[in-house]
Amino acid sequence: MNYALIGYPLGHSMSPFIHKNLFSLAKAEGNYNLLEIPSERLRREEFSGFDGFNVTIPYKIDVISLLDSLEGIAKQINSVNTVTRVGEKLVGYNTDYDGMLYSLKSANIELKGKIVLCGAGGVARMMAHAVAISGSELTIIARNEAKAKSLADEIERTYNVSVSLADSGENYDLLLNGTPAGMYPNVDTLPTNESLISRCESIFDAVYNPKDTKLISLAKSNGSKIAYGMPMLVYQAAAAQKIWYNAQFSDEDIANLCEQTQIELERKF
Repeated sequence: MNYALIGYPLGHSMSPFIHKNLFSLAKAEGNYNLLEIPSERLRREEFSGFDGFNVTIPYKIDVISLLDSLEGIAKQINSVNTVTRVGEKLVGYNTDYDGMLYSLKSANIELKGKIVLCGAGGVARMMAHAVAISGSELTIIARNEAKAKSLADEIERTYNVSVSLADSGENYDLLLNGTPAGMYPNVDTLPTNESLISRCESIFDAVYNPKDTKLISLAKSNGSKIAYGMPMLVYQAAAAQKIWYNAQFSDEDIANLCEQTQIELERKF
């Protein structure tokens, strides 16, 4: 079995480490490589020889035109991070969605109530759809106001709901960070202001490097419940392997691999 991660650039991706360990847990023989593809080379021929692959920045939407079909939540949110080969056909899925829900569940945080989303890019877009699907009330805060408005319009049109683009000044049940703010090496940045953060009962930060981002540290000092980004990263990979060859992993497997990946991440950085 031959798999890969496509994107550009890929940098110090943790995906090979995670997938190698998942293959071991599943007692499966599999290879997993990094495949950096500049935009001018993004074409179907690049995927020949792979039984499946993951997709990361900046191709989660662009890759769709090269696929034969979409399955599951990928059809609804029109974003793909996992592709499997079925005969000669390429089928796209989105396991980032599953990873976010798993991360929240593992931290005993419910996706409900009044939710504020920081960001309007790829990860934030998936989060916005997840909030709308849950029936929760959504506010989008982003530095790029045009992208935030475009995302809000998409959510309103798709789900027939109302989305706010301004902080109400009230308390929120949950803040979702879908931006790279706080990610290594820019560890001193926040996705929004401290006043808003202090009014959130729970915080989920999709950033996993470092583990305790500035947002997470601030949330801890405020007494908020927190959910880390690492479980999302590991679980979306496990969900991809389930799609590829029906691999099965326990919650204990995922939890242990999260710890191992965190140790490897700290070793590398």
